[in-house]
Amino acid sequence: MKQRYTLFIAALILMAAALLNSCTSTVSRRVNAEGVPAEVVFPKIEQALDKEGIYPNEENLKKIRPGMNKQDLYYLLGPPHFREIFNAREWDYIFKFRQNSEGTICQYKVVFDKERIAQSFYWQPQECGAGYFSSEAGK
Repeated sequence: MKQRYTLFIAALILMAAALLNSCTSTVSRRVNAEGVPAEVVFPKIEQALDKEGIYPNEENLKKIRPGMNKQDLYYLLGPPHFREIFNAREWDYIFKFRQNSEGTICQYKVVFDKERIAQSFYWQPQECGAGYFSSEAGK
């Protein structure tokens, strides 16, 4: 009986480790303590939980600033669209915008410092962020 219990516990630990391994803290490379990556890397859209993305509330996008916590961002943008749950140092989103009669798909990244406070923001392609931030908030 004790051996079955031990095997059951071991199996649970392995499953939890596999689950946590599928979640990510960062995809960018060498994110420093101040929340600035040496190299910004965007995840592939095919890896997103929500591959369709969302039409963000553009007024909310204009409110995003360094110094916000995850709760603030969650309120303004909703949950990140990728598997960035446990202790994530960056959140990634897929946004859709209407420009003229055509739609545009953009990726948006928020990078947090070591205290999990938003510090830097990135767009792919970069033109997507034009007009949404003052020079102090968007990169």
